[in-house]
Amino acid sequence: MERFEVAIVGGGPAGLACARDLAANGRRVVVIEAQPVIGPKICAGGITWAGLQDGIPASLAERRFAVQHVHTPWQTVRLEAGHPLVVTMSRARLGEWMAQQAKAAGAEIISNCRVEEIEPERLHTDQGKIGCRFLVGADGSKSLVRRFLGLDRRSPGGGRPKGIGLGVQYWLQGVWPRMEWHLVPRRFGHGYGWIFPHGDRCSVGAYAGWPISGRRLARALNQWLGDLGVAEARKNLRQEAFPIRYDFRGWRFGAVFLAGDAAGLASALTGEGIHPAIVSGRAIAATILGQNGERLLAPLLARHRKHRRYQRLAALGPLATRLLGEGLLLALRSRLATFSTLEMTGKR
Repeated sequence: MERFEVAIVGGGPAGLACARDLAANGRRVVVIEAQPVIGPKICAGGITWAGLQDGIPASLAERRFAVQHVHTPWQTVRLEAGHPLVVTMSRARLGEWMAQQAKAAGAEIISNCRVEEIEPERLHTDQGKIGCRFLVGADGSKSLVRRFLGLDRRSPGGGRPKGIGLGVQYWLQGVWPRMEWHLVPRRFGHGYGWIFPHGDRCSVGAYAGWPISGRRLARALNQWLGDLGVAEARKNLRQEAFPIRYDFRGWRFGAVFLAGDAAGLASALTGEGIHPAIVSGRAIAATILGQNGERLLAPLLARHRKHRRYQRLAALGPLATRLLGEGLLLALRSRLATFSTLEMTGKR
């Protein structure tokens, strides 16, 4: 059995950021990824400009948008800054770059390897046993490490449990000019629809938190494409769906840690997950290195709690949804709020 100081389950942004920092400081670390290739993931691929301060090079961006268009049934707001507010990038390219950074620092990455069982300080995989002193679960919303810790709440009716949102999207071909956010309660309840242009294609999708069902959200997205006049463009295309976990219940459990979606650190309000993944991965690395990881994580946790409160209020019913949505745009128009209100960084 090969032994490492740290074993990280999951080769997404959280796991790779953690691995890079640990390896750069001389720790023997392995990343175990179930998929054959590091990087590709169903995701809209939007990253806020403030989120790029996590060290992601702007050169990876496919498109940059200094203007954001936010719509409700009653208002439209145009937000503009002297720098891009949001960029879009390929998750495959981002993962490839982060994996290269981790490997260059000295981390070992094992892909196409599934963890089948977890014991204290030991993982059973389909490629053999791996020993470790510390275990990091960075394996997404359906985290096996989270289940090992007994934190995975099951819904009594078998549906999606509280604390897990859902994103659905199509990739439509063509060059789209604007990045847009649409708060349409009659379609998405307390969620929203998005238009995120990439290079020669565009992610058009929707996000909603619990309790809106996946079936309802998928149907609403199809109806909304009709509202936009692009229903024909989705014919013969596969609709993608992905869970987004925001039910945070802790990140450190003795020698076991949870990062990113596995910890439930995505934004309940917007579904933003890449920045929380990277920050939590780096905070875990700092903690293992004997530094103050809690200090690094504190601003993110404060913003996470605020977004969760907003989401719970908006989910109370149609009236609450409309009042909060229209109130948000009014605050943005009058500059009582800025785009950073919607970000998990909270930076201006």
